[in-house]
Amino acid sequence: MALVAGNWYTITIGALSTGTNPLPRMEGAVLDAIDTGSPMLVFCDNDSLGGGTLARIHYEGGVSLVQHTMTTITSTPTKLVSPMDDGDTWTSVRRGDGKWLFFSESAGAIRSMDPADQAALKAFI
Repeated sequence: MALVAGNWYTITIGALSTGTNPLPRMEGAVLDAIDTGSPMLVFCDNDSLGGGTLARIHYEGGVSLVQHTMTTITSTPTKLVSPMDDGDTWTSVRRGDGKWLFFSESAGAIRSMDPADQAALKAFI
């Protein structure tokens, strides 16, 4: 199954074939996930780059392109879509340690929020 824009996923990323360079650049966290086979919690905001062969994924700390054929979806966490008063939209999930991760459409990036921070939580709810 391919990544679909607007959704959160836990994915694993398969090994690169010897002698191939599928992307112009891969971020360190993505290379680490390939090397270790560790799952990554990601948000896909574009699934049709490179003629439909690439997806842009955001993760806590960065953004990268991945080939659809390299990714395996291990789970699709339940998401919450929240229109904000300033016109932004946050698409969020809860991380395993209890913190919320949200993709901000206006910032084009993932942010995290600790639910113990009552001021931030009030703005979110």
